[in-house]
Amino acid sequence: GVKATTRAAPSPATQPCKRQYHTCVSTSHGDVLLFGGRTNPSKALDDMWILSKNAAAQGDGKWAPVEYQGTPPSPRWRHSAVRYKDKMIVFGGRDSSKCLGDLFEFDIKSLTWSQVEYRGPAPSPRHSHSATCHSGVMHVFGGYLAGGDSYNPRDRTLYSFDIQTRKWRTYPEDADNSGDEDVKSGRRGAALPPLPPPIASHTATMLGSHMIVIGVCFSVPSHVWIPPTPRDRERPSPCLLRIPWRTETRGMRNVIMAFDTDARRWYVPRITKMSGDTHVSLTGV
Repeated sequence: GVKATTRAAPSPATQPCKRQYHTCVSTSHGDVLLFGGRTNPSKALDDMWILSKNAAAQGDGKWAPVEYQGTPPSPRWRHSAVRYKDKMIVFGGRDSSKCLGDLFEFDIKSLTWSQVEYRGPAPSPRHSHSATCHSGVMHVFGGYLAGGDSYNPRDRTLYSFDIQTRKWRTYPEDADNSGDEDVKSGRRGAALPPLPPPIASHTATMLGSHMIVIGVCFSVPSHVWIPPTPRDRERPSPCLLRIPWRTETRGMRNVIMAFDTDARRWYVPRITKMSGDTHVSLTGV
């Protein structure tokens, strides 16, 4: 099990070592908080560093190691981290031998880690997933699951964690992808809107109350991707997300979908290409 500990700041180091697959979140004061990552496939990290807003603005790049206490996560990479108020929530990831499915909270004010006890259907251990936060709820989607094909993510369920109540919920609600048959059969009048394909190493960004998922998946059946209709293109655009366009090659398929966190439904946003960039309109099908 994970034990409580106090981590003293390492004195020789003046900045984070070279690493990849770490996470960074901004604090309420605009500072940058870095956690974890790896230096190589056999060396996971669990150190924390902070870059102050003033140091970043002045361009001196001065980092400071964080001296924390409590029950920290084990060393990991390809995990996720979000911030809500003065809490940083870390979920999942992997180390050199296994996928991880634990959940931790870091109190930025007291510099204290704690492992989160929760209720509800939590996501299985995974890495390379995405996590966003809106109105006190963390949304986890996709990723590579423990025991699965490294290049074949399987889970299409969206997991939402209420940071205040400590409860998970899923979409679809029964977490068995019960809407897939409606998507496969092409019945647009199905009870559930289309679900995105299972993807990993993608990005997810909150734009208002809408979560935009952008990535590339491999060998996806054609029934998964439902393009916007002409009627959708005629609708007004309440807001736009501007992203680089990526061409479909080598059997890869671009995935751009959105989840309305208020209505709790997936939809295919309107996509237009302008001057080499892609504009995504938050107007669903």
